[in-house]
Amino acid sequence: MVCKDCGTEKRKDAFYKHPAMAGGRLNSCKECRKAYQRARHHLNMQNPAWVAKERQRSRAKALTPIGRARTVRYREENSERYKANNALNNAVRDGKIIKFKNCERCDQPGRVEGHHEDYTKPLEVQWLCPKCHHTTEAKNV
Repeated sequence: MVCKDCGTEKRKDAFYKHPAMAGGRLNSCKECRKAYQRARHHLNMQNPAWVAKERQRSRAKALTPIGRARTVRYREENSERYKANNALNNAVRDGKIIKFKNCERCDQPGRVEGHHEDYTKPLEVQWLCPKCHHTTEAKNV
């Protein structure tokens, strides 16, 4: 199959399944489709009205019976993790812990997340950017 975006010929499994399309596959390859979706999401995030509407949609979804059941199941299956994150958030809110402004690993400014090496020590965290946090979590799995 040939991707309509990049024009490259690729194997059939490089395209997402799509029953409404000819051949049962989307006519844009997975790589091009992901790039398109990232760009679209980035553009939408610049629109405050879209962000507010998406936040409202997400909250409404979480309040459905299925959303509540998912939350309860997550908290039961990850009780130590949930309790550690909750304790950390409360400590930051109460001013007992100062949240870093930069990632401790790559020193990038911006959003940082608390990474727990051990959930039994909820206030011992490394402040990492989402990219470094994801990389660290992937290594631990």
